[in-house]
Amino acid sequence: MKIAVYCGANSGADPAFLQAASKVGAWIAARGDTLIYGGGKLGLMGAVAQSALDHGGDVIGIMPQVLADRGLAMPALTHLRHQYVHCQLSSLGGSAISLKKQLT
Repeated sequence: MKIAVYCGANSGADPAFLQAASKVGAWIAARGDTLIYGGGKLGLMGAVAQSALDHGGDVIGIMPQVLADRGLAMPALTHLRHQYVHCQLSSLGGSAISLKKQLT
């Protein structure tokens, strides 16, 4: 199954949010599912993707080319699509998870 995860490029003030994102990434990989997310390497986005990759999961990032050109994309993704995120996440994911962070 493909699981779309909506989350931010900021970690927030509480390290528990970063830990939760890492647990979600590991859980998706352990189930054999594919993570679909915004493609970033920073904050909660980076944590969920890196954890899924570290646990052998497939990760598809969706990021506009202009952001990828700025070096914001997670390296070593299974696939990076250069499109607008909102349209693609909802159409590619079979399920969705939203990870919110605490405001700093």
